[in-house]
Amino acid sequence: MARILVLNNYDLESTWQEVAAGRCPDHLLYGLNHFEARGHEVRVVPYERSRWLRRASETLRRFPIPLGDLDQQASVLRMSREADLVYCPSQNVAQSLGYLRAAGAFNRPIVWVVHHPLDCGRLSRPRRPVMRVLLRGLDAYPALSAPVADELAAIAGTAERTGWLKWGPDPNWYPQTAEAGRGVVAAGRTHRDFKTFARGAGQTDVPVWIVCPERSRPAGPWPSSVQMISDADGVALAYGGLVDLYSRARAVAIPLHVGWPWSVNGLQSLMDALGVGKPVIVTRNPWIDIDVERLGIGIWVEPGDAGGWRDAIRYLDEQPEVAIEMGRRARALVDSGVRSSRTFADQVMAVFDRVLSTGGS
Repeated sequence: MARILVLNNYDLESTWQEVAAGRCPDHLLYGLNHFEARGHEVRVVPYERSRWLRRASETLRRFPIPLGDLDQQASVLRMSREADLVYCPSQNVAQSLGYLRAAGAFNRPIVWVVHHPLDCGRLSRPRRPVMRVLLRGLDAYPALSAPVADELAAIAGTAERTGWLKWGPDPNWYPQTAEAGRGVVAAGRTHRDFKTFARGAGQTDVPVWIVCPERSRPAGPWPSSVQMISDADGVALAYGGLVDLYSRARAVAIPLHVGWPWSVNGLQSLMDALGVGKPVIVTRNPWIDIDVERLGIGIWVEPGDAGGWRDAIRYLDEQPEVAIEMGRRARALVDSGVRSSRTFADQVMAVFDRVLSTGGS
């Protein structure tokens, strides 16, 4: 059994407490609770130990070479003798450890879960040699989608250390209903195209809710059928409250900005839709490899297509039996284990076994 050090881009220790209290699903832990059940010893490094290093990390986020979370990585260096392996379920916090390992200055295996493509942005071409060094320092870097895994293999020149992990929701946490529901809910904060979505929804008489933090709330005015919900409205945006909205709706909408084709944003909302058993309407994104139309669980809308949103919302509103069947298929992916938090944890532990069996790269 392995001793695993974990660092992440949000506080996993407090999230673990929320999961234990039943306030959020366990897939937000990226397998940690299942690792322990298998007998692995899991230690989450302090999310904030040095305020100075935390501020330095924020300042250096615009630095051309990504350095990650200096505070958490410093904790890993202090605690590394107590670990057999370092696990990072976020790609944005452990870059410096990767560089050190590539240079032979860090001797613990590193497993990185990659969410979004690395080769993106204005500096992608000059930064590619740095990305190659980074990947050389990682013992495994599986991705949450097959297209991202392919991109990683292209950068590294080999597919040996990457692969595809099927992230899935907690099958035991979400409420279930046999009702078709009414209306459409869209939620999120990262690169959401709520304006196009609202324009399309406003051409229907279907009630629509947009849930987002106030800092992500786009300026109105909004059609009368669209209700904005944010923390500025005095509404608590707890996870359970959002999922309750999903469970009473006809469908879950995931509108994404066309300007971000290199991001796998919206995957968390898609996991929620699978968990609650609702159809999805989602902006077509080549990096999301869950083909909602082929699987019969939802409808694609082209980027920036308000008419596409209007037609998809109307279709599901007028076809409740179709919506129920799509939701049933979505939930079946979870119940069958094709997409579940336990399946994901098993896949990650298989990566651990492979890395540890070779003593790291």
